[in-house]
Amino acid sequence: MTPHQYRIRRRLDLAKQLLAAGHHSVTDVCMEVGFSSLGSFSALFAQRIGVPSCRPGTSGSRGIARVTAAALARARARP
Repeated sequence: MTPHQYRIRRRLDLAKQLLAAGHHSVTDVCMEVGFSSLGSFSALFAQRIGVPSCRPGTSGSRGIARVTAAALARARARP
């Protein structure tokens, strides 16, 4: 793993935690973990975590937290 890949992984891990807590917007989390582009953050989050950082039909950070918590549970269950 390259240093860049490691930094991205750490940023996305922190983003998962912040989104799962449900107290922050996706934009706030994006900036907090060090991404300067919401589009790049959302694309990487969806690619690496397996669920979009925000799904249509979810409202506010609470909806995102439910989606993210469900994705984390699925990821833990994978062999």
